[in-house]
Amino acid sequence: MAYNDISLREKSIVFIGFMGVGKTTIGEMVAKKLYRDFVDIDQEIEKEFNMPTSQIFKEHGETFFRQKEKRSNKSTFTAALKNHFFRGRRFFTRRNSRDLFI
Repeated sequence: MAYNDISLREKSIVFIGFMGVGKTTIGEMVAKKLYRDFVDIDQEIEKEFNMPTSQIFKEHGETFFRQKEKRSNKSTFTAALKNHFFRGRRFFTRRNSRDLFI
């Protein structure tokens, strides 16, 4: 089944924006109101590496983090279409990343 064939109630909601504008806060509130799951990809990566994003950048570099972020978004998106995602503006400006959601 193609993503475009899925009903609106089953589609993901993607929050994009600059750091610190409230994507996670709003996303959690919307997910709760709609009885849906909320996934914060950055938090998932931080758990995997057991360190904050800033430390991942410092130890592995931004390119490494962005590649991990891309793989995580793709696998999470394809595995759970009903989840809400928060994603920063930087991810969504990349065409191949943006195409995951269109």
